[in-house]
Amino acid sequence: MRALAILSTVVALLAARPAPALAVQASGSLLLVPSKDFLMEREEVDLVVSVQNTSSDTPGSGGTDPVTAVLEGPLTVKLSCLSPDCSVRASGALALVPVAPTGCVASAPEVADCVVGGPDDVLITIDPSGITLPPGGSVAVATVRIRVVDSVLSGLLLHAVSPVGGLIACASAAPSLLCARGDVSGSVALAFSESLLQCRSRCSARVRFIGDAAKPDKLELAGLLTSTSSLDPGSEPTTLELASELGPMLALQLPAGALVGRGTTYTYRDPTARSSGGIGLVSLKLVPDGSGAVQVRVQAFARELSSLATAAPTSVEFAIGDDGFVLGDAWRRRPYGWELTFD
Repeated sequence: MRALAILSTVVALLAARPAPALAVQASGSLLLVPSKDFLMEREEVDLVVSVQNTSSDTPGSGGTDPVTAVLEGPLTVKLSCLSPDCSVRASGALALVPVAPTGCVASAPEVADCVVGGPDDVLITIDPSGITLPPGGSVAVATVRIRVVDSVLSGLLLHAVSPVGGLIACASAAPSLLCARGDVSGSVALAFSESLLQCRSRCSARVRFIGDAAKPDKLELAGLLTSTSSLDPGSEPTTLELASELGPMLALQLPAGALVGRGTTYTYRDPTARSSGGIGLVSLKLVPDGSGAVQVRVQAFARELSSLATAAPTSVEFAIGDDGFVLGDAWRRRPYGWELTFD
């Protein structure tokens, strides 16, 4: 009788235990995060493409615990979309900037390359084994570099999608028996600066290797620029940024009020920048002819410029408040460093 009672108790406990999960749902999303908020023509931006896994056992099977998933490729990043489904595009507004050796700036080990997949597409190729995604977690798949060829002031989207059924998740209690397939996608809206500085004439940038381990090298920018809005250099911050094949490498800023105005000329000087780094000179002369033109001369010093001995610069950006100007065409190697001219 005692043995029968024990057996009955065991049977009752087994009957009360929840049944193992034998159902599963596969879901997730692609996250597109640009490295800058406001873009300008000829500027380059790095776009991080990540995947978020929301796959889980389903409620009807006794639980909703997150489960591992596998992402298959390739992923397609559709550039220059003007409609939510990307059926309408501003063709050629954005372009991939391949970064050696795979075309990606950075990538997960399972990513083979990042290549042009069509006039306005970027393909992120993934090894046949796919990328394993932790339960409820995310993985940075790849970072790609995009150049703004033609600025669009509003409504421009980037849209990324996986292949149909490119996300696989399996039930935790029977991963070899029951699996589901789903798709992942995501989009991001890009904002462009509506206030621009445009080259009127004689615009140039130079990098001069004049330093050593204890002395920074020099970046120069000069030109006659025209603003599409009213400038107020004395009450707006001034920024200077430089990017290379290795990515963003220099970002310097002067706070509002740093430039001292005298008549139509605004000036900032820091003699210590030659030895310690930073912006050494900003000279802005407003041309009083009603055209919105301003004569610009900038000098900055930074030890980071030494990396350009082996990696070419790709763009230099100068901004007064929200008014920005970008030089990003072909730089030429010179005995003293690098030169870029734009007329």
